[in-house]
Amino acid sequence: EAGQVVLNAGIFPDDPGGSRAGIFLAHDNGITTVALENQVVPNGDGTLNGIAVTTPAIGNGGHVAFWSQLRNTIAGSIDNTAIFSFHGSSLTEIARRSALLPDGNGRYLNLFTLVDVNRAGEVLFQSTISGASGGSDEGIFIGNGSSARIVNRVGDAAPSGGILGDFLE
Repeated sequence: EAGQVVLNAGIFPDDPGGSRAGIFLAHDNGITTVALENQVVPNGDGTLNGIAVTTPAIGNGGHVAFWSQLRNTIAGSIDNTAIFSFHGSSLTEIARRSALLPDGNGRYLNLFTLVDVNRAGEVLFQSTISGASGGSDEGIFIGNGSSARIVNRVGDAAPSGGILGDFLE
């Protein structure tokens, strides 16, 4: 949106470890904190980790999306990455590693770091898939935190003919 930019930056000094990182939304009225390293995620299962290495995306109305590693989750490395959305003052989880896909055929495996936001504030993201029947091992998804849908999977028909191969990040 015009007059807004999303960025990640270090914060010095902050915690006893010396520094933290954050994602921020700069706008005409100042800067809004989107998320901070070590912040507890919305459902309470883990904390944000590694957000300094992500490339956040911004859409209309200040909708921000980003990928993050997670630490201190109940399932450990099984569910240690997620995609999040921020709007206004609310952080929302869009997808998490090992969660069921929208159609129930497989689970998110590796959520890719590049995300995008459409005009409606929905988040577009890519993930490899585990446990899906039919051999599809990767897909493009769109979600808003309360629902998600599959845009395409590897093996789907391509609009120009043929079938879709691996997606490029």
